[in-house]
Amino acid sequence: MELETSAGRAGKYVGLPLRWRVFPLLAAGTPLFAQVVITFVTGKHGAERDLGQLAIATSVGSVISLVGDLGTGSGLVRLGASTIATDRAGYVWSTRLVTALGALTFTLFAFVATALFDFRLGSVSETQLLLSIAAGSLLLMTGQELLISSVLAGPDAWARLVILRAFVGGGVYVIAYFAFALSPYVSYLVSAVVLAALVIPSAAAILRVGRPVIRFPVAFRLIGDGARLTLGTIAGAGSVMGAPLLIVAFTDIELVGSLRALMLVSGGVGALVANYLGGVYFPSLTSTADPSAQNEKFLSTFRLVVAASGMLVLVPFSGLILKRLGLSVLVGQRHAWALIIVSDTIRMATAVLAYFVLVRSGIRAFVIREVTNGLIFLTLVALAAGEKRLSLIAGAYALGAIMNFGLYLMTAWPLLHTVGRHKMMKLVALFLLLAGSNLLIADYPAVLLLAGMLVVSLLGSDVVLTQKGATGRSDRP
Repeated sequence: MELETSAGRAGKYVGLPLRWRVFPLLAAGTPLFAQVVITFVTGKHGAERDLGQLAIATSVGSVISLVGDLGTGSGLVRLGASTIATDRAGYVWSTRLVTALGALTFTLFAFVATALFDFRLGSVSETQLLLSIAAGSLLLMTGQELLISSVLAGPDAWARLVILRAFVGGGVYVIAYFAFALSPYVSYLVSAVVLAALVIPSAAAILRVGRPVIRFPVAFRLIGDGARLTLGTIAGAGSVMGAPLLIVAFTDIELVGSLRALMLVSGGVGALVANYLGGVYFPSLTSTADPSAQNEKFLSTFRLVVAASGMLVLVPFSGLILKRLGLSVLVGQRHAWALIIVSDTIRMATAVLAYFVLVRSGIRAFVIREVTNGLIFLTLVALAAGEKRLSLIAGAYALGAIMNFGLYLMTAWPLLHTVGRHKMMKLVALFLLLAGSNLLIADYPAVLLLAGMLVVSLLGSDVVLTQKGATGRSDRP
């Protein structure tokens, strides 16, 4: 009975009033705070070179976190809590076994490859890559525990673990890098070790699944269901996460560091939204069978993303503060910064569309679009990196994001009913206005500030009127 309550709470979560969603939403924002602190401390203390090393380390770790679970995490979400309830311990322990084996396989493969081949990647040495791979393997296991907790224990348990991971991970990195003067690669690994030691036991205490019970048929079922989905995730999200590795092969570590600095705030807001979508929106959308309810959850979540894009309009106005604090690269590359903000803003909306298409159209449609978009994006980045100009690389990021958004929007449009399309038209218009307005930050800051405030206020009034209308209908005698 307890499992059914948790599953029901997760399934209906996105449709609840905003005040009931504040805690997980704030929890999703803690990685933003941690990322801003980590990037600022690294940039202030070590400038672009150390920022580049941090970008490479996190890029490697993120790619391994996508690949190493062999799709079991995605399979777990798609099965849902009601299916897992039939053999809770078997599903949880089988998922943990596959994840641990995947992480161990990646680490061993990296060490063997280092011993046999020249494992350098541009200016990144073999040792630095090994440290990043080891950290990514540990982060894979901690991330999987968060996903299991979201499916089985609901959004509140997920939120507590996200907060723990963000503050502990960020705090340990800053202490290791700044106080003990360790390199970004070593600091990143130390942070991953401490996180694994704290988050995994904490998640086990929340889930309380008892003694290990391994079900190999369950493990193969999870891999079989999730592997196809993971192929699309690797091609889509993995191409963005792995782009710094491609860029450093064409350019140098300092340019990658400058790119990381440009993503200081907008990339953090994107991580906030991605955490919320993966931990709350996707499990909730998957657990809902009614297409009308799925449409409403999709539209309400897209509305939140539009509000987040309104926040990003104000990001460039922090330029003077950041310049005084020592991160002048953000001010010296204003047009590249604007393009990166546009890219991160559009990717937030694309993620909402991608999850919706996945649930409504199936894995095949999702994988085809992710593979197509991933290839286009990497081609654009490779061509831009060959010119070794930061503004061109930022332009490739923005152009790839726009093409990705357009493809998913065309796919999702027929899946919405008439009223949903009308609401979606207004939301997309507001969203594109906010995203495109960042291109003008170099010349019209005051106008953009007023425009951003106006659009966000209009969006807020639309939300209020929608909630009042729903309340009015429900209160009628």
